[in-house]
Amino acid sequence: MNYPVSVFTEETTPSAPPFAATLQWQEDHLILKIPGKEARKLFLNDVSLSLGGIEKNQVILTTSDATPWRIYLSNDAEKGLRHHSHPTGPSLVAQIDALRGVRFKSRWAYKFRFFLKLLSIILVALLTYRVFLFLLGLFMPLSWEKHLGDGSTRDIEKMALKDPIVAQTIQTLGEKVAGPEALRRYEFKFRVIPKAEVNALAYPGGWIYVHTGLIQFAQSPDELTGVLAHEVQHILERHSLRRMVDDFGFSFFITGIMGDHALSAVIAKANTLQFSRGQEKEADVRGMKLLMKAGLPGDGMITFFERMQKSDSPRWMEYLAYLSTHPSDKNRATYLRKTLADARPGAQTPKIAWEEFKKRCAEANPAVSQ
Repeated sequence: MNYPVSVFTEETTPSAPPFAATLQWQEDHLILKIPGKEARKLFLNDVSLSLGGIEKNQVILTTSDATPWRIYLSNDAEKGLRHHSHPTGPSLVAQIDALRGVRFKSRWAYKFRFFLKLLSIILVALLTYRVFLFLLGLFMPLSWEKHLGDGSTRDIEKMALKDPIVAQTIQTLGEKVAGPEALRRYEFKFRVIPKAEVNALAYPGGWIYVHTGLIQFAQSPDELTGVLAHEVQHILERHSLRRMVDDFGFSFFITGIMGDHALSAVIAKANTLQFSRGQEKEADVRGMKLLMKAGLPGDGMITFFERMQKSDSPRWMEYLAYLSTHPSDKNRATYLRKTLADARPGAQTPKIAWEEFKKRCAEANPAVSQ
């Protein structure tokens, strides 16, 4: 039976199409017939096999002439070969299948190698990006950080209590905790806002906001200074800034630094940024050391956090605001006491009108009075 094939000979040029021919399988050879030409007998030893065509899957027989002929088998021609029972057929079929098997394997090997290379590029890009963000959070110019903090606190600053005694007391306590070295680096601004939740927030650039609910919960100035020391360390260690970098990425910071409109994303989410446990422990330990350096008692920080952990308090739902943004460690009191053991004697509670201060904060937000 004759099967259609396409033949490229020495007479074929780019401007001339291949010859439409037929191929006939015989007992031990093939007969190629091109119209107008003499039929050609091809033995198996006279041809080599390869794959080509658009999808690189079409069988090509190439003669061993000085100017080889290339015979492209049609699907029908290949099917005819596979159904032919003479010795030539099975031998050619085995070679074709071997070719396709090697190509199949090499194709998947290529795809696998390509996938591995692509995956490596993605992983390297992600790692480079994460390292870049980490370094950006550590080494961002203070002027950028201040700009970011000023923009992201614009709305919450309007809520700050204007009572001069409250404002002066919290600022004095905060500056006493921070100490001259930190004050030379940041222009700290300590504020009280009328919110019932027991919480305190640290923003980039030196902004610290304390809820009236936290002030009412604190049982002494030492507990309040303990919280302030913790928040000051979040600023000094750039925890707030680094969390924002992690959450919003480099593109946000470019637009945030260059245009105030981009800061709306921070304003919406800054209150919900959660520090890591590692950052919390760092703020605890270094905050305790900050109290010791300032000559302030550190016991208040421990008692405050211990009471925060007690879920049987009648106001425990309000404490969740603090715990949600400041995840605690069950060993917190242990490592804080270990740090406090190195404290020098003579620490003194700051002298402020504590009860008057609490009273004025409660009057600003009666919902938090006890």
